[in-house]
Amino acid sequence: MLMVVPMTMGRETSKEMASNDFFALMKCASKLTQTHMDVEWRRPVFVTSASRRLFDFLRRSPYFWDEKGIPTHSIQGTLAGDMEITDQRKIQIRARAFAIATICLFFAVALASFAFTRTHSPIQTAAQNGANVTKHATGPFDVKLAPQGEDDKAEGSTLARYSLDKQYHGDLDATAKGTMLTAGTDVKGSAGYVAIERVTGKLNGRTGSFVLQHTGTLTRGAPVQNITVVPDSGTGQLTGLTGKLTVIIDAGKHSYAFDYSLPETP
Repeated sequence: MLMVVPMTMGRETSKEMASNDFFALMKCASKLTQTHMDVEWRRPVFVTSASRRLFDFLRRSPYFWDEKGIPTHSIQGTLAGDMEITDQRKIQIRARAFAIATICLFFAVALASFAFTRTHSPIQTAAQNGANVTKHATGPFDVKLAPQGEDDKAEGSTLARYSLDKQYHGDLDATAKGTMLTAGTDVKGSAGYVAIERVTGKLNGRTGSFVLQHTGTLTRGAPVQNITVVPDSGTGQLTGLTGKLTVIIDAGKHSYAFDYSLPETP
């Protein structure tokens, strides 16, 4: 394949073409390059010096080729592709960072919500607003019984009436006065009683009064008792008091265990 170029085409003519007609020159360079490769690798053919100079100029021109002979537009395309890949990676990294930040924010909000709920739980709010709180009181007490009137005796049973005078110690520091009715039987160790007493003093530092209602039976030595606070009988700082008291008799000594509920705020 033979390439013929006019001898009058010189270096200045090539430069003028490169500057005046960019696209035409690029097309020409491409054809020359392909022609040169065909000439150089397929079969040896003489090329004019003018065309050789034009080919060398175009090959070295920064507008079309790099120093390795690779077309500039190919390099630019590769760089654009690399930049596009880099941008995509940046977008992916930012998206992952945003997702991680969102997850962390979600857990932070959930943790804060959980802490807020625990701090402002309904139980604590109810306690602050006066809900009942269960407590325990223990201690010894002394009691004096005084008969009131004559016993009422009949076949199989005896009825009696007593006044109560008590002194509570320990967590319940108070005095109590009341009345007790009893019923005895001819069977040893079997009896029953009911009683009402008003207690006045301090219960774990809170002052006021309340009423206890007693019912109890003794079945051949086995006791059963039920002593409760009369509803709405509390006064002063013991208003709203509810609870149950147990009398313990051990070796002739009396003590009590009092489980009660009281509004936290007097």
